[in-house]
Amino acid sequence: MAKLPPPVLKYIYAQFLGDQSLAYFLTDRQGKVIERGGDLDRLNLNLPLPGDTITDALLFMEGLLPLDTPSLQIPCVKMESDLSVDVHLFPTSEGYGLILVDATRTENKRVRLQQKANELVLLREKHARIINQYLGKGLAEQLLDLNFNQSGERKKIAILFADIRGFTQYAEQRDAGQVFDMLNEYLSVMIQPVLEEGGMVDKIIGDAVMAIFGILPSGFNPAVQVLHTAFKVIENVKLLGSKCADPHRAALQVGIGIASGEVILGILGTRERRTLSVIGHSVNLASRLEKQARPGQIIIDKTTYNAAGQLREAFTPVQLKLKGIRGPINAFVRDSAW
Repeated sequence: MAKLPPPVLKYIYAQFLGDQSLAYFLTDRQGKVIERGGDLDRLNLNLPLPGDTITDALLFMEGLLPLDTPSLQIPCVKMESDLSVDVHLFPTSEGYGLILVDATRTENKRVRLQQKANELVLLREKHARIINQYLGKGLAEQLLDLNFNQSGERKKIAILFADIRGFTQYAEQRDAGQVFDMLNEYLSVMIQPVLEEGGMVDKIIGDAVMAIFGILPSGFNPAVQVLHTAFKVIENVKLLGSKCADPHRAALQVGIGIASGEVILGILGTRERRTLSVIGHSVNLASRLEKQARPGQIIIDKTTYNAAGQLREAFTPVQLKLKGIRGPINAFVRDSAW
């Protein structure tokens, strides 16, 4: 390798080491220290001294000599002084060279990332427990009582999709724990009306809820049940926002899409953990309508509108072009200011 001028060496040192401390040891082939130098004091390396056997003074070196590879790098080795160093061991013409680079900053970052990962695991477990509250054994027992055909059956129901508008952008600027606690508050006020109106929470997907009506025996019109639920969700979210000092959180609103029609129902899972799988055009339609709804809006399909009785007065007709659905469809919109 060509000899490098001091300015080049200085640049390389600054570029790859920065303000990290570095110490080095040169030994003979028996591992006795010939020379040492660098930031020995900063790395708290009083030993080994020249003439000492390096494996006696640095315990992590035990078993590494003689070196049987061209070089050896071991990241983040914990020293007896509790410092972490990156170890670089390589052969020289006289024996071996050992370079120790301060890795305390890297180790601290790794520890912080591990702590963050542990926090996220705890949040996921907490989220799972909350979801089980709504989709757990109680629902499994109800589904068993209904004696649905395992291979699926057709049934006319109403489907609701509700999504918190602006939540993703809000969450990107907040701590994970803060986001989860806030999301739990919003999901609670969105889910409770579903349960009150005799509906069933089918899925919770991030900041969105899918609910179905007409499955559990109630004696009520599913179209009326789903609309009462939607009205309550809009008002609950608005009330929750009005209590928040954070203007960005106070501005969060929900968009809702609703459709009614015949779907195929089937039970998936084990006896301990069962849930419904709902398939059909009305499911896709409700999802597409929700995507079209602006903050605070409820958009319903014509079938739901025709079955809504006096609740139809809250809605105005509109034609929409929806992704994946041929031609414009007749839909009906209720704004939050209604």
